[in-house]
Amino acid sequence: MNEVTWGYPIALYLFLAGLSAGGFVFTALFSRVTSGHVELPDQRSAVLLPFLLGAGILMLILDLGRKLDFWKLLFHFNIDSPMSMGLWVLIVFSFLLLFWAIIWLPKAIQSRVPVLAEWILTLRKLNFERIGLWGSALAILVAVYTGVLLSAAATPLWNSVLPLIFLFSSLSTGFALGLLPGLSSTTHDKGGKNIYEDYMMGRYRLLLFGQFVAVCIFLSVAYLTQPHEIIVNLIYGWIGYLWWFGAIGAGILFPLMTTFFKKKPRWFLAVVIVVELGGAFLLRWSLLIAGQA
Repeated sequence: MNEVTWGYPIALYLFLAGLSAGGFVFTALFSRVTSGHVELPDQRSAVLLPFLLGAGILMLILDLGRKLDFWKLLFHFNIDSPMSMGLWVLIVFSFLLLFWAIIWLPKAIQSRVPVLAEWILTLRKLNFERIGLWGSALAILVAVYTGVLLSAAATPLWNSVLPLIFLFSSLSTGFALGLLPGLSSTTHDKGGKNIYEDYMMGRYRLLLFGQFVAVCIFLSVAYLTQPHEIIVNLIYGWIGYLWWFGAIGAGILFPLMTTFFKKKPRWFLAVVIVVELGGAFLLRWSLLIAGQA
């Protein structure tokens, strides 16, 4: 096996950037469903998003052989460089996440800082649907970029379907992250309908299924267009175990099957979500090491 130059720090960066993007889409969608002015446990995951993205960017910086190269990218905008373009998109998205997190700070924190509470009350008079819509478009761009970063590299395994896989993975993990805080409570709309069970879980199921289809397309393209030893690096050996049992089994099939269970304990659903998050990381890590094998 060749030396792996992009290891688990880059896998963490790709995972955390995608997770923060998907998490924003979830909270924006939930704000739209609940008219944007009702504080719900599911929306509190917004507070975590800037920290997740910040940790991901930190992993990217630490993985660079020369740390100063990161700062050079900030001051040298290059439209032909996926790394430069992606970094500026991440910077803009970071400010959006920070704004979004402040908006959804729990009231327990707001009460300790009266000035902040008054400011948040003023900000909540803004058009949440419009902010969520444009912010979701930017979040989707971030999620797609994490796949473009790999597919733009001169590595046969990382074909053009990766952005689609990473998009669905980012959205599904973002929904999983958003659902975790709401497991301890039941949220209903004006008609008494359980939003958590009847609305969000249905979309969570569609995202997981879309990710499974994207993975099938990715494997088909790799098999039909590249020498077979290219895809062998991914589906056999110890990397194959990470791929089949981690990325596919834990990250897609297991949570997808559980969405069809009519009655499931909340603790079990919490386990499912945590398992899926682990599988999403293994998806990126296995693709990284197999592509460089």
